[in-house]
Amino acid sequence: MTAEPGVCCLEPATGPQRIHFFEDDHYGLDDIPEMFRLGTLEADPEGRVRLALAPAEIRELKVMADAYSFDMPEGLVHLIADLHRFAGERGAPRYVFVEVD
Repeated sequence: MTAEPGVCCLEPATGPQRIHFFEDDHYGLDDIPEMFRLGTLEADPEGRVRLALAPAEIRELKVMADAYSFDMPEGLVHLIADLHRFAGERGAPRYVFVEVD
């Protein structure tokens, strides 16, 4: 994995999968439950921000981000699009994302 900060999905079968590199805006996974009331922040053994989302929450999140994209950091819009794209390529019942350096 690179040293660039971003977001990974914790996949039990394949290990962490990098899905997003942070941009210059100030945003993160913890903005999602705060701004959209979706997902669940979980404890992480390494003290990182960790967010669990169901597929239905990711779909709803994408719709909301598209509707309000003018009112949020561009990087957050890109993060949500990356979460949506990643989940759309898989069929898991739940996804756990974590911020990494």
